[in-house]
Amino acid sequence: MGMAEIRISLPRWPYGLLGVSLALHAGLLLMVSGWVIGWQTDAPGIPEAFAEPPAFVQDEWEAPPPEPPEDMAPEPAADTASAAALPTLMMGDGGASGGNEYSSFVAAMPAAIGVAGNLLPESRAGGGAGAADGGGRVGKSLQGKITVGNIFNTRVESARLGVLLDVSSSAHPYLPLTVREIERHFGDAVIVLTYGCGMYERAGADGMYVREFGRCKPADAGAKNTLGQIAKAGGATGDLFKKFRARPGTYVLYAENCGHTYFGFKKLLDEKVDTVYWFADFRDKISNRVAGQLIKELQARGIKVIAHNFTGKPVPEEGEKIAQATGGSTIAKVPR
Repeated sequence: MGMAEIRISLPRWPYGLLGVSLALHAGLLLMVSGWVIGWQTDAPGIPEAFAEPPAFVQDEWEAPPPEPPEDMAPEPAADTASAAALPTLMMGDGGASGGNEYSSFVAAMPAAIGVAGNLLPESRAGGGAGAADGGGRVGKSLQGKITVGNIFNTRVESARLGVLLDVSSSAHPYLPLTVREIERHFGDAVIVLTYGCGMYERAGADGMYVREFGRCKPADAGAKNTLGQIAKAGGATGDLFKKFRARPGTYVLYAENCGHTYFGFKKLLDEKVDTVYWFADFRDKISNRVAGQLIKELQARGIKVIAHNFTGKPVPEEGEKIAQATGGSTIAKVPR
């Protein structure tokens, strides 16, 4: 008996339905993909709050010009109209030896120079630490380090002291002690050796010059000039002058009369001192107009003058006027 053949026929409609479903899903997938791509393309930008900040670029900046120190004042304007009619102070050519730092210098004397009080505020500031010899001490000021000491019991505050020493024969007995007194606290003082202490209106016409002492040729003791006065010295004063030849910052104001002290002050101004100790007997004539011009220049730089009459008598009116107008002081004391 043969086996009966069995055939099973599945209906065809489920396969057709599956194809339709696949087609529908594929179409739907394509639509969604297109919509997503379009949304990303048209999406708004990232809010600025979350964006990466741009690189910082610093603007170029120019520092404003520095303001001048409070203790500085402009140079007084010259009265050219009135000065033209007045005599001038002219420097000589320095003689055959040369080396004249003030060649062709001309300083016009303005008319009607008044003597006012110190025009500038005091710039010195004491204090600070650092003991110096003999009780002096060091502080700071606008000029730099300042030494506070004393000369013949007169308080002196200076960052750079200038000294005018009259080396006339009348001063010789007092010079060694005076120099020791100065160098107790101000060993680096700038010293100018002068013949007398006068200030004449017509000065500088006799070959006057200012030069380092070590570069000056010795003169005969009978010569009537600064070097001749120095050559007269003997004993301790003579030894002092020998040491001065090797001392840095020591100058000779060479002149053949006693009327050139103005140019000693000018040298100290060039050396940028802030205080001047002026040692003399004040017996020589001082022109009011020359003194007035000097006062204006000292006030413009804020420089004080301490005038010391070594005879023990009060400093005469002309010298006292220079000291008072610059905020300085006077000393009437014989060095002992």
